Amino acid sequence: MFYFRKLKVSCTMTISRFTLLLLLLTAALWAVTGCDDDDNPAGDDDHSEHLHAVGTMLIAHDDTLAMVYAETVNENGTYLGDEIEIDEGATSHEIAVWFLNDEGEWYRPDEHDAEHHTLLITTNELMLETDIDTQNWSFTMTGVEHGETELVVKVEHEGHVDYQAAAIPVHVHEAHGTHGPPVGMILRQGDTEIARANANNTVNGVVEVEPGAGSGNLTAWFFDANGVEFQPEDDHYLEVNVADESVVTARVGSEVPGNSSLWVLDFQSVGSGETTFTVHIMHDGHSHYDSPEIEVHVLE
Repeated sequence: MFYFRKLKVSCTMTISRFTLLLLLLTAALWAVTGCDDDDNPAGDDDHSEHLHAVGTMLIAHDDTLAMVYAETVNENGTYLGDEIEIDEGATSHEIAVWFLNDEGEWYRPDEHDAEHHTLLITTNELMLETDIDTQNWSFTMTGVEHGETELVVKVEHEGHVDYQAAAIPVHVHEAHGTHGPPVGMILRQGDTEIARANANNTVNGVVEVEPGAGSGNLTAWFFDANGVEFQPEDDHYLEVNVADESVVTARVGSEVPGNSSLWVLDFQSVGSGETTFTVHIMHDGHSHYDSPEIEVHVLE
């Protein structure tokens, strides 16, 4: 599976607070390696000869989720974002490369510029392989061997570098099973399915809680786009957020009496009525999966 830090993206790519922050941080021209002025016959308004950029954004998407991975750098050219994560043997979705110009606009070069601006992704190929589509300014990557490496975006023109981004750290996880990234979740009680969060963010089923008691132990399973069910590696953990804790509260993992599994949860009634909850796969302080809202009812 592969992961990116998830941010909502608009199709118009207009300037945002994040972009404004990036512009302020890059005001000192962090790591733009380009043609020297003496060698560059193109003016600032000529994008056909040389690529002018002060930042890079990588975007991957599938049918259900838009994921943004955008770099932020300081005056020393140090990368400040989160690492990209991918499993051994896994191949990412297509990742589009966008560039930020000095006017705060995100853009992608025209496909006819490919002969002049070749996109290069340099990595430790023993750990990570990339397949580059130079015309579409995109690439996919495949985890080869677990470990830590780096990803660098470069744009070359006539034998020299027009632009080079700061190195992006990549963590290739040791494979623990053959599955892709989670797109949905199932809550079971024993062998009985209680609720299912589908890949299109619809939900089937409701969790019911006895008043003055609880729901009983529920086990969370996740599934990928091919329907393969799995539970994540032990360096991940479950987080449950209840919308109204005056109705029910949630316990997870070792908080559930007599339980040692990371993927078990239960609900305890506090009052009466109905509320909702969401389930999240957490790793290193950020979420790798966010379920839609699932209803939980305290029975009368």
